[in-house]
Parts: sequence; structure tokens; C-alpha cells
Amino acid sequence: MWKCSPTDSQLAAEPSRPVLLGHVLAHEIGHILQGTDRHSETGLMKARWDSREIMAMDWKPLSFTADDVVLIRIGMATREAHLLASR
Repeated sequence: MWKCSPTDSQLAAEPSRPVLLGHVLAHEIGHILQGTDRHSETGLMKARWDSREIMAMDWKPLSFTADDVVLIRIGMATREAHLLASR
């Protein structure tokens, strides 16, 4: 994806590494919170982001879809119920 010495045009066209890494980490944390390996058609939980989405991450971060948020809440509630049941 990146060369060791990117040109000015590459720097202008690619997201900063911290921004891209933040998206990757948020995506993986989403899987943990949902308790599933499911992917969305759009947004942060999409299986593969296209180059347009990646290049826009610095100024237009990806987000969870409404369905993703519901699944996160369900996953967290399920986890909490299991913890309470084990006491």
C-alpha cells in the first residue's frame, strides 16, 4: 500500500497511517462487541473498503451503520447476561 518514501502526490491521495489504523482497530473492536464475524454492505464494518473510502478517511471517517449499532448493543447485552448468570 505505501512505499518507504512516498511522493507528495501519494501523501495527498492516501490517508494518514494513524487514521487508517484507527479505522482498522474500530472495525475489529466492532466484531468483538457484536460477537460475530458479520460484515456490513457499507461503513466501518464493510468487509473491504474501496480506494475512494480509504482516500476520504482523513476528512470523512467511516461510521457504524444503524444495524451495526443494534448488533453491538445486542452483543454487549448478551455478554452482560452471561456474566450475571455466572455469579
